[in-house]
Amino acid sequence: MIANENDPRVIRSKQLIKDAFIKLMMERDFESITVKDITELATINRATFYAHYVDKYMLLEVLFLEFFDQTLARNKIDDSSFSIETLEKLIMAVCDYFMFIKNACRKISSSVMSLMEEKIISRLAAFIAGIAKPCVAEPEHFSEEMELSIIIVSWSIYGVALKWNNNKSLSKEELAVKSAKLIQNGANGLLLLSSAKGVL
Repeated sequence: MIANENDPRVIRSKQLIKDAFIKLMMERDFESITVKDITELATINRATFYAHYVDKYMLLEVLFLEFFDQTLARNKIDDSSFSIETLEKLIMAVCDYFMFIKNACRKISSSVMSLMEEKIISRLAAFIAGIAKPCVAEPEHFSEEMELSIIIVSWSIYGVALKWNNNKSLSKEELAVKSAKLIQNGANGLLLLSSAKGVL
């Protein structure tokens, strides 16, 4: 029998599982946490856990994607057009995501972050595509070049925010303003600099 996701009991059980998991992640490495640890702290049985999640990796993915979606929502990004301001807000949103993860899951390891990296970037790319496609005159003809541009921009935003998370020499607002311009100019800026120095 498939659980009704709108059932208050289901919502409560899933929240108990998430709260227990976050608490454990603040105290211990992800690798050392077991489903038994989660269910005992959440005061539920293992069958209830497996009714909602295949394993702790699925729980991790669901939780981190929820964190990410919440940070996007909090930054109130205008989805009517893709602009320099959109880039800035996306950069700040990913910075917020990293800060939230660091605060909520203090014992998180780089290996766990690596597990989630592609998932988060894919979610970011999907969000950007959702803004960009309606802005194209003929969305059904969304080109391969546009898809590649979205991938490049998504990885750039994530990389900039990750670098900032490891060394906060600027405020996230300053980082967003500077980085958005660099991402917007992209390779053109590098080519111009290289050309000016006689490299090309």
